[in-house]
Amino acid sequence: MGSTPDAAGYTAERQLDGELRLLREAVLMVATGVSPHVTLAGLRYGERLAAASAAMAVEAGVRVSLVRSASGRIGFSVERLQPPAPQPSTLVTGRPAPAHP
Repeated sequence: MGSTPDAAGYTAERQLDGELRLLREAVLMVATGVSPHVTLAGLRYGERLAAASAAMAVEAGVRVSLVRSASGRIGFSVERLQPPAPQPSTLVTGRPAPAHP
């Protein structure tokens, strides 16, 4: 039993949505400081995600660069634009400021 054009289109759409979700999660990981750098490689629909990646980068304050693999697939490298600034109390004491009620 072969796949119909509608089924193939649905599968491609799901894969594109999945890759977009991966890109969003990578941007979120870097923007929130969970990871300083995330690389997504071997994406099937990387070319189609390029415009979305630029918009996400501006909104999140990160850099998203396109990376092309030897096979020609597009991936993304997500990194911080600059390290987070330390809090003033951390500069003085080396410890975070205590929480005040």
